[in-house]
Amino acid sequence: MAAEARGGLEPATLRKWIPVGIVAAILLGVAAMVIARELISPAPPDPPARAAPAAPAAPATDGVARFRDAEGTFSISYPGG
Repeated sequence: MAAEARGGLEPATLRKWIPVGIVAAILLGVAAMVIARELISPAPPDPPARAAPAAPAAPATDGVARFRDAEGTFSISYPGG
């Protein structure tokens, strides 16, 4: 009897791909663990910088007092009286 023709790959060819599949599965598992660790517990935030004491409101010559925060990110002007 002659061997029957089958579709697909021969068992010997499939056995050659088993180590490749195992390595790919391990790499995917390691990558998933690393990504999950970053998503679940991100790096702690940097400690806040020491803030200088807030500058007192200084009256301007036009009767308007100005306040500027210690970091200089914003200032407020308001009537001095």
